[in-house]
Amino acid sequence: MCSTVLQALAITASIASGQAPDQSHPHEAPRYDLTAPGFHASHLEEFDNGPAFGTCLAFLPDVDGDGARDLALGDPFRTEHLGRVVIASGRTGRILGWIEGPKDEPSFGRELAALEPTSGDGAKLLVARPRGAHPAIVSVDLHDYKQVDVWKAEAGETCFGAWFEPWHRVLEGERSVDGLVVISTMQTPDPDIGFYNEVPPPYRISRYDLEGRLQARNDWAGDPSAVNVPARATLVPTTEGDDVALVDSSGLYLLKGSDLTPRWTRRLEKKYFVRSMCSPGDLDGDGHADLVLGCPWVDLGTRREAGVVVLVSGARGEVIREIQMQGDCSEFGFAVCAAHALADNKPRYLVSRTSGFCEAVLEFRGSDPDPQEWWRLVDDNDLPHMGWRVYSAPDLDGDGATDVIAARASPSCWTLERQGFVAFSGKTQQRLYALERLPKNP
Repeated sequence: MCSTVLQALAITASIASGQAPDQSHPHEAPRYDLTAPGFHASHLEEFDNGPAFGTCLAFLPDVDGDGARDLALGDPFRTEHLGRVVIASGRTGRILGWIEGPKDEPSFGRELAALEPTSGDGAKLLVARPRGAHPAIVSVDLHDYKQVDVWKAEAGETCFGAWFEPWHRVLEGERSVDGLVVISTMQTPDPDIGFYNEVPPPYRISRYDLEGRLQARNDWAGDPSAVNVPARATLVPTTEGDDVALVDSSGLYLLKGSDLTPRWTRRLEKKYFVRSMCSPGDLDGDGHADLVLGCPWVDLGTRREAGVVVLVSGARGEVIREIQMQGDCSEFGFAVCAAHALADNKPRYLVSRTSGFCEAVLEFRGSDPDPQEWWRLVDDNDLPHMGWRVYSAPDLDGDGATDVIAARASPSCWTLERQGFVAFSGKTQQRLYALERLPKNP
């Protein structure tokens, strides 16, 4: 692992309209103990973060009691020997503190998810530690911050949890979390592979229950010639539970969530090198949840790497529509994610465009090829190449609308470019605050 250049975290928090912060949510006493031994309270002047800050994000319950959900931010590989998860206020972006992983397990914080029981008690933060001597997914209790390795890699598995998501089952019409789906690989990858959402073949797709017991498994060969081509995956909701969609250079596959056997397989056109994928819901009205594939490196005529987004039927695997954007911008489709539903229940999804001096996040609804909303990510003072990942956020600023967070992580632990997270208002499209990594002596 490369040496780490310590960097300071600079926070800017502002209300884009210039008005005072919203006071409609009175401050309440925190429901969580921010003084517990496993939690490191932050003083901004002492805070620094590693080169992979910006890798991932999860939304937590209201940890600090200000009426808004808070953020868990992955900071793996902070040093050669340490990874951690940073906890920040969702309302203001203020750093509250962090949770450190075990010594000599620097990949701690590589991927995140939150589990919130319906009772409101026993909330857990799930943290992937995919590399190192003991790959695992760790359950962190948000009341006392104790860490337990619940889901553990078996002998020969690595990149364990570089992609994972909570798996849902539907019983008597109720949809609830009933385990995890985890992707790993059965080879020793190049050190830079698996740093982000990259798992090289052969793949192992496993479904576990919430106690860590294996429920189903598929050892998937993938494309044996594509040693460095990663798998992308997403969960697809059905009336019985979540199915698993998987794509690599050999094709697109939908696996049954119950036993991880294929429902269908499809070859994709060679130009569709998929960098991101999500399932926002039923886009074509046939009653099945569909897929959105982000393909940012597709050439369109003389426009190099203009990028496209491909809508695919979840029922049949057929292409519903290819969406292109006009103009000189590039890398449209670099990241996609399902968005929170609005009152009309029409499926929504977000798409980022990360290059061409016009980085943006765009919102699409249903199968409509025209964007409905637009968030411009950068100006002269902002982070370059934002939108490596995008998130549909809950209402962070208290205005009644869901919001948007864009992230940028370094492609290599040697890169010293600025990176981090920027939150935007879903109502005004203006910036709320930024959490970004800057050199100590810029």
